[in-house]
Amino acid sequence: MKSTQEEAVAVFTNWKANSSEIQVMLAADGVRVGFLGTVVEVSDSSVRILGSNGAEAVLTLAGALFDWGHRQDEPIATRFESILKVSLAHCDFMVAE
Repeated sequence: MKSTQEEAVAVFTNWKANSSEIQVMLAADGVRVGFLGTVVEVSDSSVRILGSNGAEAVLTLAGALFDWGHRQDEPIATRFESILKVSLAHCDFMVAE
């Protein structure tokens, strides 16, 4: 389901408030990175996620497209309750709880 930037910020804010452990996955040309982490900072324009072993992701939300889904909405079986997909001009970013 397509989402607005405001809705995506609300999701990240909820994950931060609940100290939810989330799976972070980044895909760009020839690169795929993933780690478990927690949201530590949220603003209207960016999100900062820290993971174990020093992993860190800072996601700029300006100009991004958002797609929000729940387990029952996904076409394939998944262990995640919810998934937020963020599409930027140069990469795709997926965060799942």
